[in-house]
Amino acid sequence: ITKPSLKTHVFFNVVKSVFQKSKDLSNSTTRSGKARKLMTQMVNALGVKMELGAPLICSYLLGFPDRYMNRKFVTFYWHAFVAEARNAWKEGEEKLDEVKVHIKRHMRDIVSILPVEDYIRRLVELSHFSLYEWMCRCERSPNSKLPKSCTEYMLESDVDNFTDTLVDWGDSCTEQSSDKSHEVDVTHDGGSHGDAIGDAPANENKQWMDALGLLPDSQRTLVKTHGTQFTFPNDHPMANTHHVTCHSEKDRHVTNFVGGMLLCSDAGDREFYCSTMMVFFVPW
Repeated sequence: ITKPSLKTHVFFNVVKSVFQKSKDLSNSTTRSGKARKLMTQMVNALGVKMELGAPLICSYLLGFPDRYMNRKFVTFYWHAFVAEARNAWKEGEEKLDEVKVHIKRHMRDIVSILPVEDYIRRLVELSHFSLYEWMCRCERSPNSKLPKSCTEYMLESDVDNFTDTLVDWGDSCTEQSSDKSHEVDVTHDGGSHGDAIGDAPANENKQWMDALGLLPDSQRTLVKTHGTQFTFPNDHPMANTHHVTCHSEKDRHVTNFVGGMLLCSDAGDREFYCSTMMVFFVPW
């Protein structure tokens, strides 16, 4: 629950009314006493105008976030996932369930932003996640949230016979520059050529070799010092612009099921209920 801020003219009107009603300020002995009394009256008047209660004001003073909850809620349009899973088992002339696909333009391409694609085209490292676990712990994030340098990331795989070369790839860690000044040749003998900022010893943190296209999809896991990010496979429509952020168990989200009422186990279509529960809690 949040409260919108007051408009500017309302704020100044409240301050004006406090000054007009405060005619007994001359009775105060010190300037600090007058200022304290005046500020108290302004705060009380603004609190009434904004309809702020004492608990919310205390939360602001204590630095708590602007919400009355200790968990983050995520919207879960469950019907699209169930329809996608059930369509794979329909054969012949059976009518497929309709699924709405959201698209957007990126550069010269038209890409799909359907959340179902995020779960279907996930990496092998996340294949053990059920759909419900995925919605609670994973979310798609743009690459603009990544640091401008890839040096804060480490690969979770051994890159044998390659040396670590520190390369600055600009604002996006997944964007391969077409500029020849960013082309780096990594050789087995430890040499590198191109616009390299520096060479790191082989026993130090492994460099983000995926930017050079040297790793398969199964080894493209990125681990940040204060969180975990996973790149999308190359066949994902948003692989070049987004990545997956996997939260820890203590930071898991709470799913808000929307898109229709869930069926009960003892009423309605039993087959549809069973298939829905399998879609939710069995990895696919």
